[in-house]
Amino acid sequence: MPNMIKSYFKQAKLILILAKNDLHSRYLDSVLGVFWAFIQPIATLCVLWFVFQVGFKSQPVENVPFIVWLAAGMVPWFMFSDIVLNGSTSVVNSAYLVKKVVFPVSYLPLVSWMSALAIGLVFNLFLLILLFIYNIEPSIYWLQIPYLFICIAVIALAITHFTSTMVVFFKDMAHLVNIIIQLILADPCFWSKDMIPDKYSWFIDYNPVAYIIDGYRMAILSDGYIVSDLKGTLYFWTLSIIMMYLGKRFFNSLKEHFADVL
Repeated sequence: MPNMIKSYFKQAKLILILAKNDLHSRYLDSVLGVFWAFIQPIATLCVLWFVFQVGFKSQPVENVPFIVWLAAGMVPWFMFSDIVLNGSTSVVNSAYLVKKVVFPVSYLPLVSWMSALAIGLVFNLFLLILLFIYNIEPSIYWLQIPYLFICIAVIALAITHFTSTMVVFFKDMAHLVNIIIQLILADPCFWSKDMIPDKYSWFIDYNPVAYIIDGYRMAILSDGYIVSDLKGTLYFWTLSIIMMYLGKRFFNSLKEHFADVL
């Protein structure tokens, strides 16, 4: 893994250029361009706010307005899902580069990862505006946000190494990844561990995205440090490092066949 990180830094300029081109190409033909990356998630959040807070008249959660509590969970999830979904098709969408003998194919998942993180920064600005509207003042605990950015980046990139490889050989895998994210990984956005029966709490405990979402809510809406959950932190980083190592090996073992399949 140190060699992988070293190689990424060595080619940082190339990766940044490709990430910029990736972001531009995804929205090149639309009138509003890159703004579509933000319109859909924000529209989704507004619909959920109307359904739960206006329709069902949801009560404040953990002493904060429901929409703020919901946004604090959905913003990191939007970032995570954007990285994984776009990263999963990064190799297929860049077939013209894969077929070039001299191009380092292993950088493609990182390129989608970089462009998705750029959009994630804007999601966080939206969250800050929402906090300002509801008079939630900044605190020292907000300094945990960069740490949580790193958590999102690492676990999402680790997963992307697996999914981007499998999508090359099984195109339906891209749709399956979308379903898994929607049905399983998004669940921590809508309830916390305290809201579900103890016999189902394992689902939250073993969901690495729940660690990030709970961390966001803890940093922004309460007065705690996510690393104080030592068990959860150790589990998250152990799982992330193992997945990163295995995902990279899986990707490298099959990348020589990408050009033949594509």
